[in-house]
Amino acid sequence: WSYLGQLPLSHPDPGYSFWAPDVVRDESGTFHLFVTYVPGDGDRKIDWAGDRYLFQYRSADLWTWDFVQRIPATSDRCIDPTVFRRPDGTWRLWYKDEGRRSETLALDSRDLRTWTPASDPGVSRLYGEAPKVFSLGGAYWMLKDPDSGLDVYCSTNLSTWTYQGKILDIPGRRNDDGSIGKHPDVVVAGERGCIIYFT
Repeated sequence: WSYLGQLPLSHPDPGYSFWAPDVVRDESGTFHLFVTYVPGDGDRKIDWAGDRYLFQYRSADLWTWDFVQRIPATSDRCIDPTVFRRPDGTWRLWYKDEGRRSETLALDSRDLRTWTPASDPGVSRLYGEAPKVFSLGGAYWMLKDPDSGLDVYCSTNLSTWTYQGKILDIPGRRNDDGSIGKHPDVVVAGERGCIIYFT
């Protein structure tokens, strides 16, 4: 990996920070970035007491991004979007709403532009931030970070989720891996899934 710098994302406030990006590509080849936006100086504001929003951008080259919208989520304290395309071609966006008991909620879209609330996504009352959804081995999987390792859920329909247990709940022994796994992402390559996680 070669470091290229910070993405030149437009933003409405002089002080700000971006967190927890997720990128998907639609059928036309356009990339869509979903990210948590926090107003205020990111180097000084560390108490998470204020608002946080879900912003959406789009790009043809993964570097130049145009602002699309603030996603119409359920409160002004939403973080950690993850987006996945369902078999019927529609898209579902899961996120954590810290303004509603930190539940995991979801929105649906047919065009990655208009978003409507989804019915209970099956994991709403099970605590954990940074939901990450992916497909592997003929099933759908969701990882969530409840600050005690990563909780694993499995689904056959992206609506009903069954708890599978916990992973990365024991600190590692490698450099910079001396704590439990937190806030994950997953890269699927063939029959193998690789977890990238925060420590």
